[in-house]
Amino acid sequence: MRAYLVLVMPILGMSLIPALGGCQSRDGNADMSGSPDIAPAINPRPIHVLQLSGRIPKSLTTKLFVNYLTDAKDPSCFSHPAAKWGGGPNYRQEILDVTRQGESFQAQVAIDKYLPGVCNWRFQSVGAAVIKDGNASDETVVEDLVSGYLYGAKADAQGCDGTGQDDCPQKQNALDAPVIVPCVKFLYDKPMPGIKQDTVPRLFCASESSVKGAYKESHRLRSGQKTVRVDFYDLESEADPTGK
Repeated sequence: MRAYLVLVMPILGMSLIPALGGCQSRDGNADMSGSPDIAPAINPRPIHVLQLSGRIPKSLTTKLFVNYLTDAKDPSCFSHPAAKWGGGPNYRQEILDVTRQGESFQAQVAIDKYLPGVCNWRFQSVGAAVIKDGNASDETVVEDLVSGYLYGAKADAQGCDGTGQDDCPQKQNALDAPVIVPCVKFLYDKPMPGIKQDTVPRLFCASESSVKGAYKESHRLRSGQKTVRVDFYDLESEADPTGK
């Protein structure tokens, strides 16, 4: 199994969103702005609104979240106290409103919700916290369902720019294929430093051990794209969509 634990753990230096069945933290958002001078300012006229839609089986429940962060070189814009190397980008993490009807869901994300300001606030990613059969104690987090690495002119239709850093076809910006999130109970019992071994199966999503073939794991957003489809699957009760 490849190292997919990054998909079920929070980003280094960023706090995990509130558990689906747990308490809310502050106003439901994680704000590590650092100081009022670098806090993000609301964009009064956002023009890039992303429509998220897709399918999710009744056995799974998800909470979608969006991350915005700074990327300016000013040291005050990199004062996140929990960052691994002593100071990372300041960020906001916000829970999205999701409308669900049967096995379909929809949500909206304002990509340019905040003005850049001195710290160049920008959209970073959309992720999800997923639980199965209402078991809030067994929650897995999937980061970067949609990511904000906007491609330049050299990117081809699949979002590959020839640098070798795109991990194609797993991460791409073509709209004709949905992001696939295959979820399955899995006993991860291989020893890793600092990580307690499992004694009972836990829910994993986007775990290579659970799928048969390559699939689109993440959508890298191209400027101006307005729709992205994300499909969740419970592989314990549904056919594997990545099968060949």
